Amino acid sequence: MALKIIGCALIMALPLLPVSAQTSVCEAGEDLEIVTSSQAMRAALDADLRPILADKGVALARTERTIAALRPMDTISLETENFPGIGLAGGIDNLEVTGRFSRTWERGGKREAREAVARAGIAVQKLSGKSSSTISLTRLRRCMLKLSSWSAEPISPASGSRFRGL
Repeated sequence: MALKIIGCALIMALPLLPVSAQTSVCEAGEDLEIVTSSQAMRAALDADLRPILADKGVALARTERTIAALRPMDTISLETENFPGIGLAGGIDNLEVTGRFSRTWERGGKREAREAVARAGIAVQKLSGKSSSTISLTRLRRCMLKLSSWSAEPISPASGSRFRGL
């Protein structure tokens, strides 16, 4: 019960604590760097990790294709029964050993179907890698259009115009 009272007291006291708000991104007297739109686009594309992720996805899809081309593993097993014992079971003398070999035969084009699905996965990953850079450029252009609507000077990706704060 005492913890509840202390917790309520702390919650009621929090609004009374002094809070210092950040009013500017830059320190007083600090100059802002001027960035052209082409520099901003290049920096955004360099910082984007989606192309790297797409390359790793293609490598993973190629690995899946390699695995799909493999046939099921053969199975070898060895079993023993009535192992000669010691002590009370010492009289048992009929050891049995059973060996088995098993191979799965795929019929009906299952392996080819798996390989076709894996090849399609590679194509999908390659297309997603190409589209990721297009998506990045589209988002950056939208951001620049929003910035140009807020600023007095119009900004266009092709003009190489300058704006502050990126």
